[in-house]
Amino acid sequence: LVMLYLLVGGLFWVPFLTLENTNQNLSGLTANELYSANDSDLQSPLFGKHFEKSTRSGWLAWSVLCGPGYALPAKQISHGFRDLMIQFEQVKSWLDQNEINEHVIFAGLLAIGCTILLLFVFKSIWSFTAPKLRLAYACFFFLPFIGLGILSYKYGFNYLLYHAHTSEYHLIFTVPALFILSLPNVFSRISSQLFLGICLALPITTQIERLSSIPFQQILYTGSPTEQARGFEAREFSNAIRIIEQDSKSHSDILLFLPAG
Repeated sequence: LVMLYLLVGGLFWVPFLTLENTNQNLSGLTANELYSANDSDLQSPLFGKHFEKSTRSGWLAWSVLCGPGYALPAKQISHGFRDLMIQFEQVKSWLDQNEINEHVIFAGLLAIGCTILLLFVFKSIWSFTAPKLRLAYACFFFLPFIGLGILSYKYGFNYLLYHAHTSEYHLIFTVPALFILSLPNVFSRISSQLFLGICLALPITTQIERLSSIPFQQILYTGSPTEQARGFEAREFSNAIRIIEQDSKSHSDILLFLPAG
């Protein structure tokens, strides 16, 4: 078992150290120095104002509690609720006065509810699961988000509520949902049915809607030569890329898009 842990550790540390040394040799900076220089407030058009403040004090604890719930497929509902709330000028003014990030408070509010739901579900199936499975789920429920919380505090960027870092975990949390289907006593509970709806019904209906709409989608953009050569889908930036290609004098030119502001 020890040799297995060493082997798995080697599969992580060898590529990590190789990439770290390569990055340092090419850029002159370590990954720690590179991430420490990040100022998330400069990226407010992407993440909203006061994003860095959400990695400090009580807001960091709030984000840690939100993490497991935000990892579930219901994050699209959380984003919709956030977008709804920031339509009101009074709300935006209140957020600015209190230096609160809109994504953290509004998306996090629904995420907290999902975290509580997740705890209820784990409690309901706890007596039916083997000790090793309990330990595995406890690790998946706590350790990743504690780790992301530490990184968020260190680098001033809220990785706990950043969808690209948590989207894989809803697949792990789907396993208890499948287990619930085999337990009639647990399945009859409202919390279990809500959890099944979030973990199974919501992703399935979303994918069905996406697939069924493909034949009716209109192609509004024509891909640039570079996009076509690499098999990329045409986007709203395709025409801009085409104009830049015509102006470019070298294949080494770098195309950089910046958010408004």
